[in-house]
Amino acid sequence: MTAGNRTGLKMYSFNTTVRMPDKNIEFLELFKKYEGTLFDDAQRTNYYIDAITSGIVKPMNISPEIREKIRTGIELSEIEIKEVLQNNRPRNGFGGRVGDFMSAMSSQGFLQKQGRRYRLTNLGNELLNSPENETDIYIKAMINLQYGSIDRNTATNKAIPFLNMIFVMDKLEKYYLKENIPYKGISDFELGTFVFTMKDCNFQKTVKDIIEYRNNYGGLCDYDFAMKYIHESVGILAISENTLKDYTDEVIRK
Repeated sequence: MTAGNRTGLKMYSFNTTVRMPDKNIEFLELFKKYEGTLFDDAQRTNYYIDAITSGIVKPMNISPEIREKIRTGIELSEIEIKEVLQNNRPRNGFGGRVGDFMSAMSSQGFLQKQGRRYRLTNLGNELLNSPENETDIYIKAMINLQYGSIDRNTATNKAIPFLNMIFVMDKLEKYYLKENIPYKGISDFELGTFVFTMKDCNFQKTVKDIIEYRNNYGGLCDYDFAMKYIHESVGILAISENTLKDYTDEVIRK
């Protein structure tokens, strides 16, 4: 969320790179041949090429002939692979995009990073070997997300985000019930500004801050206030307004 390796208080980062659970299995299955190897930019590019040729990653800008080859499992020539890469370069490069994949797998507890190498965890192997237990496996993955990945060692914020969200909404509802005021839930702006930036597990303070904000600003989404609150009052590493908006939307939709 905030240039990953910077140590400090950060917004809770729920990685949204892998949007469908089935993709986890496909990415992990493909990863097995790379397990334990030096995962530098060259190796990441190889992984990305394999993801394309196997159909896991579906580039937008490819010719009908190449698309049909990929669909039918026909091997692409070096010239065709070069063409696909040239016409579909991610904004953060091939190494950056694959890094996103690895981060998603690590955040869910399926991979563990060891220096510049990655290894499948017991949970990752369980997902590959026992897909019929997918529900139980993802419960474990959510517990891992809830309490923090062992790889997320640069974030000093110890918030428990999903429980905190429930606690905040519950406290707000009880407050408005007591005040005999209709409770209308919590807005995207309030989630991004107050809940996802919560320091540690102080949801009581967050509820107080939300109520105070509503009393002063009503339903207005004041991002000048949000930036000042996040960076100065809470002490979270500075982020942009667009990052706050986009990330909040991503998390809610997931």
